Amino acid sequence: MGSISRIPSISQQVAVGVRTGARFAADPLWWLAGAAGLVVTGILLGVLPGALARSALHGWTAWLSCILWQPVLEEAVFRGLLQGELLRRTWGRYQWRGVSAANLLSSLAFVAVHFVHHPPLWAASVLVPSLLFGWLRERHRGLGAPIALHVLFNTEFFAAAGLALG
Repeated sequence: MGSISRIPSISQQVAVGVRTGARFAADPLWWLAGAAGLVVTGILLGVLPGALARSALHGWTAWLSCILWQPVLEEAVFRGLLQGELLRRTWGRYQWRGVSAANLLSSLAFVAVHFVHHPPLWAASVLVPSLLFGWLRERHRGLGAPIALHVLFNTEFFAAAGLALG
């Protein structure tokens, strides 16, 4: 069992996580996460091509929405506003095995929203990526890293869905 610890004070961090720069690009863990997303997507393409094909996008507006606008909006709301606000509370900074209470709660909310338009297993499958996005938000004290990774994951996923469609 891991011990519960508290994230150090983040008073210098902007509450919503808006910071400039792409310092995360030098983080090997960010690149490892992007590569892991590609591996998982490849596995899905091999194991569930029919399910992926049903997720294929048609038209440039659908691509723009799923690849750019949704990741930016979702990260701004869930990692920026919600997780940022929860991190301002002492209990939100408590961690268990590197996952803060703020990250866990904002990730559960992220999953709950996905239940609206996705089958239950598909909706639940966003929990691990969401926790990763939240971890990156805290690691880099901003939204650049989680937005970029979310864009990369969605690009990988929907490109594979297009391949599955044939």
